[in-house]
Amino acid sequence: MPTFSDYLRDDYQVSLIGAIDFTYSNGLQSNPSSLHHTETENQYMKATRSVGEILHQYDSDKVYPFFGFGGAPTFMGSEQVSHCFPLNGSDAKPEIAGIDNVIATYKDVVKNVKLLGPTHFAPMLQKTKEIVLAN
Repeated sequence: MPTFSDYLRDDYQVSLIGAIDFTYSNGLQSNPSSLHHTETENQYMKATRSVGEILHQYDSDKVYPFFGFGGAPTFMGSEQVSHCFPLNGSDAKPEIAGIDNVIATYKDVVKNVKLLGPTHFAPMLQKTKEIVLAN
């Protein structure tokens, strides 16, 4: 069974692609116990920073497609639930440069996403597959 180091040694590319759950089960953003409350660094920000600080070392271009799912991206003018929307609002270019900018973008848009549901992973997995096959 190959290890992560084996893949790197064989010149495989590593690219970070992320998704954030905007379903109602996370709790309303205004509630201090919500996973999306941004007065302090929440669990989504901590997880993004922790994973990003490790994987960015192996990502050659340091730009990351990041998405949301399970909510209505009102910042994009939608009131309907989306199971895969670009966190930066750009369908054509969903990449965000740098982990700090991913977190800053999340903080900017989180208050403009209506938490809904249900949780459907298939659209996000399909988008990931499209990105991987395009590269």
